[in-house]
Amino acid sequence: MSFDPDTAASQLRDFLSTQVSVLVMEHDEVLLRLEPGDACGYSIQAEPRRLIVHWWSPERNLVRRVESIEARPPRLRLMARRLGQTQLTPLWLAPGSQLAPRTRERQEFRRRLLGKLRQCWPEWEPITGDSPVHGAPWQHLALRRGQQHLLCLALSPDEPSTLCEQALTHLLLWQDEWRRRHPRALPPKTRLLLPAGGARAAALRREGLRAERRPEIYWLDDACSPQIAEPLPLSALASGIARAPAPAWEPPAEALQLFSRLRALCPAAQLTRGAFGGASFRLHGLEFLRPARAEERAHAAFVFGYGREFSPLNETNWPLFEAWLRELASLRRPGGSASSIWYAAQPEAWLEESLRGQLPALAPDWDTQRLYSQVSLNAAEDAMRLDLLFCHRDGRLGIAEFKTGEDLHFALQALDYWLRVRQQQLGGELFRQGYFADREISNLPPRLYLIAPALYRHPKLEALLAAFAPEIPVEQWLLNADWRERAQVLERRKDDAISDEIGSAPLSLESSRP
Repeated sequence: MSFDPDTAASQLRDFLSTQVSVLVMEHDEVLLRLEPGDACGYSIQAEPRRLIVHWWSPERNLVRRVESIEARPPRLRLMARRLGQTQLTPLWLAPGSQLAPRTRERQEFRRRLLGKLRQCWPEWEPITGDSPVHGAPWQHLALRRGQQHLLCLALSPDEPSTLCEQALTHLLLWQDEWRRRHPRALPPKTRLLLPAGGARAAALRREGLRAERRPEIYWLDDACSPQIAEPLPLSALASGIARAPAPAWEPPAEALQLFSRLRALCPAAQLTRGAFGGASFRLHGLEFLRPARAEERAHAAFVFGYGREFSPLNETNWPLFEAWLRELASLRRPGGSASSIWYAAQPEAWLEESLRGQLPALAPDWDTQRLYSQVSLNAAEDAMRLDLLFCHRDGRLGIAEFKTGEDLHFALQALDYWLRVRQQQLGGELFRQGYFADREISNLPPRLYLIAPALYRHPKLEALLAAFAPEIPVEQWLLNADWRERAQVLERRKDDAISDEIGSAPLSLESSRP
């Protein structure tokens, strides 16, 4: 039976429109999850001989040419190929309910953990009922010993390991809420109980908190027995930062030639140095074209696309690229359609670009000739990238993190970056890796800038910042909601209690300048 794109498109629309959320899967890996809201969506383009489907979410977008479709309730099986590729790959669409919270498993973990805590900490009496958030992976366990209370936040080893990085945020907010509800009680002690190997991020971030807010950290073995976690040696972080890019960069002739050709299609496009040293073609911070890598070079010298979805740019694909770039330019612009993936994608990169040109006026004390963007702080984790590392005119380091939407974990993620940069500053690693090589850098703690639209500032941000150690100078820039038109700083919030005369080695970090 021949493939009918119109029939297949109708079958796809019926499935997608009847599900609250949809998983797009390849083999057993979830590539993308469609949830209700403007940040996720799909388009289906049925042509006489082919069916092109585009799915997008805040994390990723997928474009596929569908060759066949088969219903295997409750899922759909698609045979599809990437644009410019010949190999067919099975793609599955599944109801999002297949990843429903593992309520029964979590209840069993909680029961076993409480039994172990009674054995290991017999002096503490459990007093809690259910977790504050029903169905959440976090287990909130309150215990009492006389007039003293102990708040324990635990995570099962069966939960995704990425949740370990969020543990400290949830514990700090629970501690705040508990103190508001029990204003006359003694301040509670706190403990984190995390899977073995998952306590590293929490152990680092606790070093940036006030002494009275730092929890004890335990790891859980396979039997749910809590074992005290050894303090993280912060000096081990000193070799993680990537090498600074060379000050001067000349785009290759091939990239310049291609750039002059596409500027006619997209005048707002920019040619910059990419993360790997090669050319990067961007539109309002979004990389849409880059040099081919490794096996990609067999098809073309450059590839176009977004995220992890790139297609070879050759003369055969040029008409497709030209049409796609015109669409991209029409949607990714000030005043574009907010429901489009191209308008919503990479918002922090767009915000950074919008502010860069105004920095001399907004921050005259910043040395704008020494700005390092998207600095990799850990070679093993490519996602760990600092938005902006720079130097003030007086030689003091600065760190800027951008956020365009409500993010509960914004504060402690920025704290994580600050601690890493501070350790590498004191250990001399910034100097050895070539940062600010042509000037003297102050040994004072870096200033931390949190930059976000005022309308989307998370309501819990202040509570989390209040837990930061006083040695960490924080300044918030609150921006206008329509920053894509022209970013404006509506308000600056600065902790005036922080002194510039603080010693050069706060938070027990050891200084060893080269």
